[in-house]
Amino acid sequence: MHVVFKKRVQGSIEFSLVYGSITLLLLCAARFPELHALLPSCVFQDMSGIPCPTCGTSRALISFAQGDIIHAFVHNPMVLIVVSGVLLWFLYSLITLIVSLPRICFEFSPNEKRRIRAGAVVFFMLNWMYLVSFSFFEPLLKSSFQYIP
Repeated sequence: MHVVFKKRVQGSIEFSLVYGSITLLLLCAARFPELHALLPSCVFQDMSGIPCPTCGTSRALISFAQGDIIHAFVHNPMVLIVVSGVLLWFLYSLITLIVSLPRICFEFSPNEKRRIRAGAVVFFMLNWMYLVSFSFFEPLLKSSFQYIP
């Protein structure tokens, strides 16, 4: 891995600003309870009884938008980690854009890229295992102590 500093190229698309803006819009929309009724249920879970890898994303976004980080993590840990990372990336890109600083860029070898992809798949699968196990233990948790969904 090589760390390099790159200046912005005129006319290039800043994906960090695009994805950060989309994430901020989603978090703003999650603040409106009227929109919650429009959210569909999970077809995969309705058909199989097992939560899909992205189950709880809407609930996690709503909890995160309301500042309830613990419940956002409980609903879907991957969403909390990814949204936090995207917001930090957005903030960093916005600061470097305003102050006209060169951006830190990471250059990876093909082997390192493969390892990063494999790590992302493992992270995704661990998140899914968490969601499946939590759906199994959720009724027990509700009966054991006060659980706030």
